[in-house]
Amino acid sequence: MKRILSICLTCVIYLSCWTPDGHSAICLIVRGTVKTVKTMPCLTPEIIVLTQNDDGKVVENKFAVVFAQNDTGCVDWNTPENHLKALVFSLIPGNVVEISYILQSGRKEVKAIKLLSLKSGTLFPGYEKIKHGQLLTDLQVPEPKQTVIILLKGHEKLKERMKRPEERKSVIQQIQALQNKVLKSMPTKVFTPGLILRNIPVISGDATLEGVRMLAANPLVETIESDMPMTLHGDDVQSMEMGGER
Repeated sequence: MKRILSICLTCVIYLSCWTPDGHSAICLIVRGTVKTVKTMPCLTPEIIVLTQNDDGKVVENKFAVVFAQNDTGCVDWNTPENHLKALVFSLIPGNVVEISYILQSGRKEVKAIKLLSLKSGTLFPGYEKIKHGQLLTDLQVPEPKQTVIILLKGHEKLKERMKRPEERKSVIQQIQALQNKVLKSMPTKVFTPGLILRNIPVISGDATLEGVRMLAANPLVETIESDMPMTLHGDDVQSMEMGGER
């Protein structure tokens, strides 16, 4: 059963949900406009959302976003609940959002965030390919470059085919063709290539926020991830140095 309190800038809905410790709780849903977003520390961001009550008064609502962490102390993106809140890292003032939350220890703790409309191009085509929400936060002002790993379309099937000796040469040529197409589409001012794996459909390099947007919109790109330690073997790696605009 749900109850809509007002139909204006604010919509509050009461639903039944569960707290992290397994107890039943009342889950509320509020719709409003983002005023500010504090994304650091990344495990506990905060959002202030403007809503309007029945009297027409604008109210500031402060929400806490608590992410489960992995063994290294970073956000655990293998936890499904974290994905429901990951949008916090790319919100900007003016975005209209729907926030599901519970009252936990005297504060409003976010369970999920949904974007209803944009004030500007915060999100972009291919946004869902980005697997680490913190990457977008790291790429904000002053527009640094961050190291990313780009998995190309069909990478799983290509890696399986690499196991067959009779297909290895053909697959390597196909992988290199995919890599070259993506690299040629990226100006060096937004993406600096790193190590290129000859037998794995992956590209690494340093990208700006605009570079990540371009990669996300590329149909040959399947996912974009933050850099991670990788074990490389001899002739599996070729270094590529590229300069100037392509």
